[in-house]
Amino acid sequence: MPFYYCGKLTSVTIPNSVRSIGNYAFYYCRGLTSVTIGNSVTDIGTYAFEGCSGLTSVTIGNSVRSIGNHAFTNCLGLTSVTIPNSVTSIGVCAFMNCRGLTSVTIPNSVRSIGNGAFAGADIPTVISLIENPYTIAGKSSNFRTFSQNTFNNATLYVPTGTIGKYKAIGGWKDFHYIIEGEPSGIANMEGADVSETRRFTLDGKEIKNSRKGINIIQTKNGKTQKVVVK
Repeated sequence: MPFYYCGKLTSVTIPNSVRSIGNYAFYYCRGLTSVTIGNSVTDIGTYAFEGCSGLTSVTIGNSVRSIGNHAFTNCLGLTSVTIPNSVTSIGVCAFMNCRGLTSVTIPNSVRSIGNGAFAGADIPTVISLIENPYTIAGKSSNFRTFSQNTFNNATLYVPTGTIGKYKAIGGWKDFHYIIEGEPSGIANMEGADVSETRRFTLDGKEIKNSRKGINIIQTKNGKTQKVVVK
């Protein structure tokens, strides 16, 4: 535990000579604001960055295979997480209570997501690139993978052609809003007119201008899209 409770540490770059980040390595280093994990690191240990409440930026190297249990729990300042395509497992409560998160991207390489991995955070946008989804803990579970508000209000973006799989599998089917495609290009069909024609609030009331919260957009090609307006 070389940097355990090191309050004055503000930034860390893990060099390429390091193969793993040990358990509790930066536990409750509250002054830490940015972390860059080198491309030779394969494992992020249990509780490695728990309680780093000032952490706003994390760059995870593309050789990391596993993110340990509680690795980033209570990192309140994190706003977004993109997990590289090398990661195969996300541990129990790995990002629990990361309340600043506005988006999470999960690559197709991930084969297991631990209970409570993203619990305690109301995340507006979840991007899953997993082509063959597997069961995760749903919103009725005491160990739900995502918070109830995330299940109820977030937009889950999934790969084109997989929406039927997500709507049929435990946990993922609990998301109320599941859309195929990337957030910036839903129904991005060649030659289709995706310009906006009408806009509605979540409860179906038509509005002329953007309104803070969740807006439903109708486009000329007949498609609808849910967007989050801040």
